[in-house]
Amino acid sequence: MNEQLQELAASQALRLLEGEESRQYEEIVVRDRELAALTADFEETVAALAATATPIKPPAHLKSALMSQIHEKAAGQKSIPTPKTRHSPIAWGIAAALAAGSFWLWNERMTLATQVAAMTKVEAEARNELSTVKTERDTLDQKNAQSARQLAQLTTQLDGLLKDNKLTQEQVIALTSEITLLRQKDAFAQVQIATLQSTVASYKKGVAVVVWDSEKHQGVLKLEKMPPVDTGKDYQLWVVDPKNPAPVNAGIVQVDANGFAKVDFKPVEIVSEATKFALSVERKGGSQQNEGPIILIGP
Repeated sequence: MNEQLQELAASQALRLLEGEESRQYEEIVVRDRELAALTADFEETVAALAATATPIKPPAHLKSALMSQIHEKAAGQKSIPTPKTRHSPIAWGIAAALAAGSFWLWNERMTLATQVAAMTKVEAEARNELSTVKTERDTLDQKNAQSARQLAQLTTQLDGLLKDNKLTQEQVIALTSEITLLRQKDAFAQVQIATLQSTVASYKKGVAVVVWDSEKHQGVLKLEKMPPVDTGKDYQLWVVDPKNPAPVNAGIVQVDANGFAKVDFKPVEIVSEATKFALSVERKGGSQQNEGPIILIGP
């Protein structure tokens, strides 16, 4: 509801609308339930404020003067001067009382109008604040719901990885021992160890570990539980170097019937920094540039 309608509702409650303006407002109220409810609330407030007003006490001599005039009329006496000459004290008293009462009513009416306008402004501000809070709450609820969905998805993915890629204790011990031996082989070499992972369902059970010696520019790749490639295809290893626009060829890799392979490799180009290693499926004999799908990558 706009501010103009709220002001009209306050004016109607104070009976400030007259004639055509009042009639037009009544036509609007019939069609607008919210405006009708607001008008009723304002009228209740005006009635409550009017009930608290202190009545105006008439002058002390007014009663006796009125009684005297009544007795004179009853006795047939005409002691009241004609209006053309002068006004009687009683008339002046009544006029003064009416003037005082009118002034008081006008003053109270203006005060009440000010109070209603202030209440209307406060109510509008409160409604705006409530709307803002509700919007913020809805946004927070949406974020919480989204976070809950993401957490559920990640939990499901983690459960799947634990089921599909769970290594046996013997495999962990064997890989740890081999890494230890490789590290001890050249204690002064700068060795980088990377575990490759897959998001492709058919390769999730595969285990791939790369040990890379940046000084010697060579490394060792070990594969386990890798599915056999199709006829006319080979696995091929790649080294990702941020200073090279394309992955660097590190040679083809052939696995045995059990999906096992352990090969020494050396990239065909100089690698300034090996940030990632990737295994793809390429045509038989390999490719100079990566053409087939990447099935394992890491770290």
